[in-house]
Amino acid sequence: MKQQNVIPKPALWLGYAGLIPFFITAILSYTTDYAYFSTALIAYGATILSFLGGVRWGLAIVNSNSTHLSFSLVISILPSIVGWISLLLPSYVGFMLLAGGFFVLLLADIRSQDSPPWYPRLRVPLSLGAMTCLIFSFLMQLL
Repeated sequence: MKQQNVIPKPALWLGYAGLIPFFITAILSYTTDYAYFSTALIAYGATILSFLGGVRWGLAIVNSNSTHLSFSLVISILPSIVGWISLLLPSYVGFMLLAGGFFVLLLADIRSQDSPPWYPRLRVPLSLGAMTCLIFSFLMQLL
């Protein structure tokens, strides 16, 4: 039972490595060409949010005997739609839309019974890191 609560090392390392582009683009958007790196941050955030939706899709089809399969599949595509919309909006709106998307998806993943027990424990710090970079960039654009 204890083994199920341990975050696998590849998931841990790859998850935290996935935060590197968030932090680099957030810092560079503040210190250099704002528009270029802000666009890069929004594009990366949209990509990762879509990826997390894909994780939910995978969990839903593994548990395809569920009576809630259709609902789970519909919910799993929403992160991709939110990410895509964030690319079409002014960057300050895109930052907050993505941060909100990460927050809502985090809450859903914490409550999910379909994922391994370690998954929410991995998602909390990774989502907080992504949201911090997005909110930081939003605030820096206001200055």
